[in-house]
Amino acid sequence: MLDIAVAYQRFRFLGDEFLTWLWHGVETRNESLCALDPEVKGLALAERMVIENREGSKEKITIRGEDPGLEEARIALGRGAWVSELGLSLRTEKQEYRFALKAENLNLCGLKMEPASSFSLEEEAETRLLDRMDQLIKLFEFIDKLFSLFLSERLSPKWKGTHLAYLRRWLSQEESKTPGL
Repeated sequence: MLDIAVAYQRFRFLGDEFLTWLWHGVETRNESLCALDPEVKGLALAERMVIENREGSKEKITIRGEDPGLEEARIALGRGAWVSELGLSLRTEKQEYRFALKAENLNLCGLKMEPASSFSLEEEAETRLLDRMDQLIKLFEFIDKLFSLFLSERLSPKWKGTHLAYLRRWLSQEESKTPGL
């Protein structure tokens, strides 16, 4: 059996690859990702993205703000960096979630949700809590579906040929749009 620290280091790359794959998916096949759950109406990049290159120069780029330019992030990806934190906005029929996923351990952080549904004064706090928990469960289930789709693609024999080539093509097309390249 693997020691937990050894396993953590050995499989750490999965979080980096997942978030990089997810950024690509949000930009190129958003509709099919949203179709994983019939309640999901939209998935978009949010205000924050962190790109890290742990090899050589060990650079870290943090991009923040509404509608940020992602040219620098794309250049860093082309130089071997990976997405280590990705801000997302998820809209369902009943709720909008804003949060970030961290590649290191796939933790969800900075979650912001719309205020809880309105209840009459007679309803107990327990009902409100259960409603909120149900919304959170749906969010985690959708993230699980995304990760399952990523793993099915990552573990398929087509990963090195088809999927990776598609990611590289997306990256090189975006790089060619960057001024000065």
